[in-house]
Amino acid sequence: MSSAVFIGTVQISLRALERFIALDFPLNAIFTLPFDKGHRHSDYVDLVPIANLNGIECVHTDFINSSESIKKIKSYEPDFIFCIGWSQILSRNLLEIPQVGCVGFHPSALPENRGRAVIPWTILQGRTKTAGTLFWLDKGVDSGDIIIQNPISVDYDESASTLYDKQVLGLENMLNEALPLLKDGVLPRTAQNHGTATYCSKRTRIDGFINWELPALDIWTLIRASSKPYPGAFSLYGGSEIVIWEADLIKSPMYTGIPGQIQAIENGHAIVSCGGDTNLIVKKVQVSGHNEEIPSEVLKVQSRMGLSGYDLVSKIIGQNNK
Repeated sequence: MSSAVFIGTVQISLRALERFIALDFPLNAIFTLPFDKGHRHSDYVDLVPIANLNGIECVHTDFINSSESIKKIKSYEPDFIFCIGWSQILSRNLLEIPQVGCVGFHPSALPENRGRAVIPWTILQGRTKTAGTLFWLDKGVDSGDIIIQNPISVDYDESASTLYDKQVLGLENMLNEALPLLKDGVLPRTAQNHGTATYCSKRTRIDGFINWELPALDIWTLIRASSKPYPGAFSLYGGSEIVIWEADLIKSPMYTGIPGQIQAIENGHAIVSCGGDTNLIVKKVQVSGHNEEIPSEVLKVQSRMGLSGYDLVSKIIGQNNK
């Protein structure tokens, strides 16, 4: 009977584990980040409860390629290693451990969008379709042979939250199909066309800073791409950081104003001026240290969000005059 070691640490890892358990796919152990390292991932999930509930050994590691982790994984003599929801690339020494191979998941239509932060980048790129992919891990970056792909449509108003949910559902469907095959020794492989590969780079929280001088469409896209489970697109207001969790476009702009300026409050929502005489409706915000709120509870008409070029120049002059 096939056996496996599972590596993961985020929400999608938990949902995958639930499929392994439901399909009775034997797991020797789960390797995951310790709780105090969970801040590395905005969508971190503690996998200890599901491991304990199902009698699976749970091993904490903050570096899966360490000699200790490799030695421990070798001791299980697994047929498979499944790496789902783990940002570190597996080393050659780790890839060579399982008898059959290492399987990974990537939220794109490989070979498109290999790399990091793929769900936000998919929205920022304005794609109308994508996929989730189960594939055989190799020494490259998301370059191994494909086991199965699940096509996904990307809606015009898609957010990272809704696309993440679509990827989770797609992964569950792929595991429902692929795990019984792998368990029975059927090993699908379709080589990727490396000549058409594209890559996404790492994104950090600062990449979600809103430049209100951009058109409303660009800002709306950034807000959607940065939504939960990611840290959120943010600005400055009254000396504090403010996350914009939800917004919408105004097809026919009603106000001309300074970018970042709140022009009106309607039904609890704020109408904000953006670049190119465009407007954005801000629907849900969160000031640092507070809970999510509707804009009318935080923002005042004619006040401004953001950091303008004038503010930057003033700060530079002030520093030089010290």
